[in-house]
Amino acid sequence: MSVTLQSSSLTDTLRVFKVLGTKHCPKKILRCVQAHTHDGSLILRYTNGGEHLEARIPLEGELDMVATPLADILAALKGIPKKSPVTLATDGEAPSQTLMIENPTTGSFAAIPCRDYPPFPLIHNPAHVLDIYAESLFAALSAVNPAVAGEGRLRYALNGIQLGTHPDDGTLCTVATDGRRLAYRPLQIPTPDGWPKEEKAPILPATAVSALLAILKGHTKPVALAFVPHNDTADFYHYSISLPLPSVGWTIAGETLEGRFPDWHTVIPDTKATDDETGELLRVSVDFPSCAVLSALKTAPKIDAPLLLDFDGDETLNLSMRNEETGVSWQSKIETVHKHPLQFCVKRKFLTDALKTFGDNDTIQFNAKAGGDGSKQWAPGIWCVPRSATAPFWLIMSMVL
Repeated sequence: MSVTLQSSSLTDTLRVFKVLGTKHCPKKILRCVQAHTHDGSLILRYTNGGEHLEARIPLEGELDMVATPLADILAALKGIPKKSPVTLATDGEAPSQTLMIENPTTGSFAAIPCRDYPPFPLIHNPAHVLDIYAESLFAALSAVNPAVAGEGRLRYALNGIQLGTHPDDGTLCTVATDGRRLAYRPLQIPTPDGWPKEEKAPILPATAVSALLAILKGHTKPVALAFVPHNDTADFYHYSISLPLPSVGWTIAGETLEGRFPDWHTVIPDTKATDDETGELLRVSVDFPSCAVLSALKTAPKIDAPLLLDFDGDETLNLSMRNEETGVSWQSKIETVHKHPLQFCVKRKFLTDALKTFGDNDTIQFNAKAGGDGSKQWAPGIWCVPRSATAPFWLIMSMVL
């Protein structure tokens, strides 16, 4: 029994599996790819124990179900030309089968009994279903992904992206925060009837998002997202996301994160510039081309120091960084029409990550909020407010000097 396909098709599929990151998993079975044929397709499955990926590649032939280490298969494919055909074949009988890769030499790998491989989770009668084009979902996830908290953060719910509702029009949007910065981007589709409220809205794990971005990139076909609550209180959801393509059909399934996502609506600043009754100035802001600041930051050397943005009131934005211990410093000036003195101090990476998600023609707004003590001081903070509907909104915590 054997199947034949292009080396590049198999390699590209297996590289997506690598995104799930089971390299250091103690269970050997979770470092393996399960392969078999069914209904005229080669079915490849991979899991890290939480997220499950399935790829269906239409082709002729038959292959017994076998599970083989992913790293071994990728190593065997490394020296094979991309457009060269490769043949997958099984040899022997379970539980001592081997998977053989032929082109032009034969590599064989001991297989693991498939009865030990975790079953692929299936969703029946989903409570919530979304249909959205791949390019729109890719843009919405990639725009806010830099704000996702890294692994090891105590607040587990921050290690993913929530499918929440937009604070202005109630449409669906993607939201991410690590507690020091927040980003959200509208999906530009209405919120389905019965969609869970903010504290119960599903949170896709960061590993699932990484795999999704690898799958969705460059595609425009519709994507189907299905969710079913785990229990009556909907502490978390079982999800399935499918992208059917002519060359390979993808499905990713698993469980959303359990935990309470921050009530991020409460930290979105009021966009009013003045008080309706008193006319008092509530905030000051300056519109600025995002590409101008990003271009300046690209010329800056790596300095272990915060980034200071100083609107000096003389139609100039001064950007500077200085490490007091090493004495290494950098500065740049950009002309602006803004005349109100403002000063922000942020992590350079935070601002750079935000600006990269804006288009070259997008305009952002730097904002400062009036202090509550009646003084003319302005509370530190940066709101990167987009001027186009397709750009994300960023809120970045500014450090006190």
